[in-house]
Amino acid sequence: MGVKELSIKSGSIYYIGLDSISIEEGWNIREDYGDIESFAQYILDNGINFPPLVGYVENDRFIVQEGHRRRLACLRAVELGADISEGLPCRIAPKASSPEERIAQQISSNEGKNYTPLEKALVCKRLASFNWDPKKISTSTNVNLGQVYNYLNYIAPQSINVINLIRQKKISISVVIDIAKEVGIKKTYERISELNGTDPLAVVDDEEIKEGTNVITSLGDLETPKKEKKIKNISKESKLKTLGRSIINESSEEDFGELVTVTFFITKAEWKLFSDLVR
Repeated sequence: MGVKELSIKSGSIYYIGLDSISIEEGWNIREDYGDIESFAQYILDNGINFPPLVGYVENDRFIVQEGHRRRLACLRAVELGADISEGLPCRIAPKASSPEERIAQQISSNEGKNYTPLEKALVCKRLASFNWDPKKISTSTNVNLGQVYNYLNYIAPQSINVINLIRQKKISISVVIDIAKEVGIKKTYERISELNGTDPLAVVDDEEIKEGTNVITSLGDLETPKKEKKIKNISKESKLKTLGRSIINESSEEDFGELVTVTFFITKAEWKLFSDLVR
């Protein structure tokens, strides 16, 4: 079905042809689309089995507000030979009244792959540039107020080296925040390099990489000997909960309808700790 044939009503779901679905350049906040190839293969094998795309109708086009990843996977699935001639499920929503509301709406209404902590942080910073206060940002995006404060105070989009480390999954955003709290935003990358023993973005040959030289990915790497003594008195249950929260916060979910694939990164030291704790 094309958009011209729609009897448009807010909240209604229609199956709209892929060639009538567009995106508005510059407004999608997602950076990490996950494994599009596997998602496309899933669509090829199982058909359309995901929540409807959400968007508004303008100039006889359906403009995606939420579902950019699903659209990309469908485009790739068609290249692989999938028949999507019946169209994609699309829910009609009113166009947000302001650019900033459209940005916030993408996170608050998300039904697909979870946004990464970095994507959420950059959205919070962007909304703050529209003079939104932390409470309004939290309410509009469903991001915890404490996290909003951390993102606004300790993540600087201008610190491109730090942002690239997070994008490349060489360090978690939670560790970056803790380092920034310790030394300030301007000295965060310098401190990361100090803790790492080398510039983490430096290009080196594989044979030059020494075992045990890793970018900081654990809060334990920031602990002083004094604090380490205190940690020994923490219960096994508490350690498991702390490690579990870290894994959940940094995990990336792939939504395949009834199936969910979860990917996360964990250091060897954390894995050893986890193994020891559950034995």
